[in-house]
Amino acid sequence: MLFDIRKTLALPPTFVEQWRQAVDAWRGPPTFVDWRQALDAWREGADLQVPDALEHALAPAPPPAPATAKTPLGAPTIHNWDTIERLDAAYCRAYFAKNNRAPIWKEREDALKEKLGKTTTPHLKSLQKHLPKIALLKERNS
Repeated sequence: MLFDIRKTLALPPTFVEQWRQAVDAWRGPPTFVDWRQALDAWREGADLQVPDALEHALAPAPPPAPATAKTPLGAPTIHNWDTIERLDAAYCRAYFAKNNRAPIWKEREDALKEKLGKTTTPHLKSLQKHLPKIALLKERNS
């Protein structure tokens, strides 16, 4: 009812009406498929022609994108932990053989600073987080 009053009063169209008109213009005219006729033709064994409106639905999917190298999420790794763990394990074995006790964290950090340099050695807290604990080293070395 409101729509008829708008036309009679010649009011400008609302946003919703303009949107509907734009979407209808984008879709184009509706296409209807006579399914009964298509089923009869199919029963007779005839090749069916797909209407233009349905061609996009039956088109094969595009090929997948080529695989790329997967980049890890988060910040890039700063330290080479494999090398650090290897150097630390060698130092702990040598220290235990010489002193008959496991080294403390400060000694482990100092030994890594000698091998890697001051600027490339991780902070003591990072070493404690990534490297095995001393109790594990005692079991491993005994």
